[in-house]
Amino acid sequence: TSLVVLALLAAAGYGLYAFLSRSRALPFQNISIRKVTETGKASRAAISPDGKYILNVVRDRGQESLWLRNLPTNSDTQVIPPAPVHYLSLCFSPDGNYLYFVRSEAASEELEYLYRAPMLGGTPQKLVTDIDSNITFSPDGKQFAFIRYGDPNPGKYRIMIDSVDSGGGDEKALVSGPQTGCLFGLSWAPDGKTLICVDLQPDGALTGLQQTDATTHQQKTIFHSDGIFGDPVWMPDGTGQLVLSRDYISNYTRNQIAFISYPAGKYRTVTNDVNDYSSLSLAADGRSLAAVLNERHWDLYLVPSAAAGSGQAQQITSGQPVNTFSWTPSGQLIVDQELTLALLNPDSGSKTGLPMEAHTANGGPSACANGRYVAFVIAGYDGAKTEDIARMDAGGGNVKLLTNGKVDEDAVCSPDSQWVLYRDLASGNALMKVPIEGGTPQRVSDYPAEQGFGISPDGKLVAFLTFQHVGEHQQRLALSPLDSKQPAKILDFQHSPSGPVRFSPDGKAVVYPIRDHDVDNLWLQPLDGSPGKPITNFTSEHIGDGFAWSPDGTKLALIRGHVDSDVVLIRDSQQ
Repeated sequence: TSLVVLALLAAAGYGLYAFLSRSRALPFQNISIRKVTETGKASRAAISPDGKYILNVVRDRGQESLWLRNLPTNSDTQVIPPAPVHYLSLCFSPDGNYLYFVRSEAASEELEYLYRAPMLGGTPQKLVTDIDSNITFSPDGKQFAFIRYGDPNPGKYRIMIDSVDSGGGDEKALVSGPQTGCLFGLSWAPDGKTLICVDLQPDGALTGLQQTDATTHQQKTIFHSDGIFGDPVWMPDGTGQLVLSRDYISNYTRNQIAFISYPAGKYRTVTNDVNDYSSLSLAADGRSLAAVLNERHWDLYLVPSAAAGSGQAQQITSGQPVNTFSWTPSGQLIVDQELTLALLNPDSGSKTGLPMEAHTANGGPSACANGRYVAFVIAGYDGAKTEDIARMDAGGGNVKLLTNGKVDEDAVCSPDSQWVLYRDLASGNALMKVPIEGGTPQRVSDYPAEQGFGISPDGKLVAFLTFQHVGEHQQRLALSPLDSKQPAKILDFQHSPSGPVRFSPDGKAVVYPIRDHDVDNLWLQPLDGSPGKPITNFTSEHIGDGFAWSPDGTKLALIRGHVDSDVVLIRDSQQ
């Protein structure tokens, strides 16, 4: 009998050993995905800790509203009615009792506020003014952290810590650094000791995860990537983070979901499809993940200048979204689709790819008026993990690098074809210029430049949207001289722009898109202060990152379209 007992104990011990020593299943190795919404208008999402509710933003007719869906019953409740505001991020409190959201206000579009509201209804309470990221809670739920840019020091970030019980009245700065450091996606580790965020170009990589010790304030990079990261979210057991990742497979144009183990730092894809994901949120059990799936629809349209106000436009591209474009002196178009460049005949629609450097992403073309060169943005040149300004021959090839920064964008060739203007994002959106033949870059203005600027036809002025975090938090129109050291002239916009700023063909006005009831049209604002007027009359769609008149002034080309977005629920189906 004793031998039988010993045998049974041995068998039981071996079974327990085998159970404990077996390899742990990797999170989200086997997944199921289903759509939670079908409207195409969901822009942000967050899942509750118990996985039963999803909070999402609905964007419709120029306004945004907040909705709560109960997943077991598929029933929806409106939390906040539609308003002309913009939601930056959403989350639940760790105990699931409160909803937190960061959004702008109708009277202050450029300043974001943190609000808290009871999940089952109640008046939202404003907690923090001037917040530039998501918030993340400490594991005990007693504190939250967020990122603030440019206040009080332009070009700097601060990670701020606040107490939940204080209602936003106990802010303390944890760390500070250059704005290219902790960019976004703040996430507090389950052990409560560290926070992570996305870091730009650490140690020669493209992006990485930066870890900040909550006690010692020491910082270090814990993962390097050749892709572009976003929205890191810790697994509840601390074994790693889920992240959004764009890489060379999609030519850096679509976010997929990936998992990075901790502390080993092993990278593995969770999704591997043609979709574009955003707004990651994980339930407390680490098995249910909410995200937003985005489908971009941006095409190039032509309008005869004389008929611009008729609202009639001819679509000349379809399929791959158009990011940016440029007219050539001969009346052709260079288009950027999926960060590859091609020459497009606007009359026939025929397209010819331009020869480019291998293993690079290329975009933002600007054809020089002398017909010799095309300036553009290049990423990955000669294996570098940077985004720089380059020029090539008008027919492609003979690429010459003009800058050697970290993140340089928005290349625009000057009217005399002698300079290329661009924005240096690593220096706080500094507006710069560099000789087309190569040389030392020079700063154009002391004011930071937002995306999308224009040069006057005579080459004397550059117009751009500027915004400073300190002060009034308002978008202003800057007119900066290019041929003198005179300071920029700062004007008010007659309407809030929803896209880039350009000069009119005669140089007497600036033109920019404005949005009304979710429809974009171009607005012309004279520089002499007289009232402006709309110059297009579209009844649908948004205007994208580009519009320009043909060299002879007879045609207006512009990118128009929209993004369809829906919430998806991704479940870990591993048994």
